[in-house]
Amino acid sequence: MTWEELGALGELTGALAAVALLGYIAYQIRQHSRLLEQNARSTRAVILQGGTEFYVRFWELLAQDPTLAGIWRRVRAGETIDEDETVRFEALLHVVMAYVEYAYLQAGMETYTVDVLSVAGSLLSEVLSSRPARLWWERDGHRSFRPDFVANINKLLKTARDAPE
Repeated sequence: MTWEELGALGELTGALAAVALLGYIAYQIRQHSRLLEQNARSTRAVILQGGTEFYVRFWELLAQDPTLAGIWRRVRAGETIDEDETVRFEALLHVVMAYVEYAYLQAGMETYTVDVLSVAGSLLSEVLSSRPARLWWERDGHRSFRPDFVANINKLLKTARDAPE
């Protein structure tokens, strides 16, 4: 075998090795992509579960605490509550708004689904439909949350105020 033939054989072997390497890299990329997608689905499931658990815990709180349930019912009915009841009601509002802000942040990262956002939105609408809740938000509530979240809540409240009844 001549040096030219050996060179050609070396080039052929190198070309076959390069094709095999490219095939292996393509396989590894596909595997990695599948793993990333599986991790993304798992993360979304965990986030969805967390949102659902919060929603359930909120209603469990009211179901298990007759005093808090009474405060909730009276506020929704437009009745007056005393100072101690106001403190409990506002603590409940902080909990709800923290959940809604979490959902808002997750939506910004595109990890929440529309279903979770609609649950958070309906809870938010229900909570902020009462005058004491809106007063709390305007007076103190907004101070505990991120400026972009506060701006969105204020926009929702303005839209609700401006809507014809």
